[in-house]
Amino acid sequence: MNKMDISTVLVEFNSNIANSIADIGWEIADPAQVSAWTNANRIASKRSFKTEDGRLYKLTTDLSPVVDRLKTHYEIMTRIFYTDNVEERARAAESFPVEKIPITFQIEHPPGRPGVSSIIEYYLSDLFLLLNISTPASFSLSRQKLSLVDTPNILFNCRIIISTYRGYIVSKENGPQ
Repeated sequence: MNKMDISTVLVEFNSNIANSIADIGWEIADPAQVSAWTNANRIASKRSFKTEDGRLYKLTTDLSPVVDRLKTHYEIMTRIFYTDNVEERARAAESFPVEKIPITFQIEHPPGRPGVSSIIEYYLSDLFLLLNISTPASFSLSRQKLSLVDTPNILFNCRIIISTYRGYIVSKENGPQ
């Protein structure tokens, strides 16, 4: 059995991970997004990847912080839209969380750190497709940053950023296409 290293990668998602703030139809879209992310967490929290040259990567994560944030968003929207009291609406509107949503990935990989960032990018692309096919606009990868927890000075953007909101693919090298 080959020795495997373990890296911890922190992905900080922007607070606007899904396109729903005051969107028309939020009463249907927000619960659907919560359901989609809950199911994605259940079925996609553990993945294995094997490269063409035979290297094996095992990824484990917990997406429940995103689920919790989406539930909070829905609760706030409900308070705003179904409360007659103007002061209560204002308090509710001010309570939208704006902090980034931290998601930690544990990745077992061959010694060194070859391809760890690529595995995260691949996973996020798969997750993007899974979520947005099941529930459109439930996951936006635009402007998400990845950082290696055990090497905090290394910051990098996803090489490919896909956004349902903008409607285009952005390449790190080329900009909007």
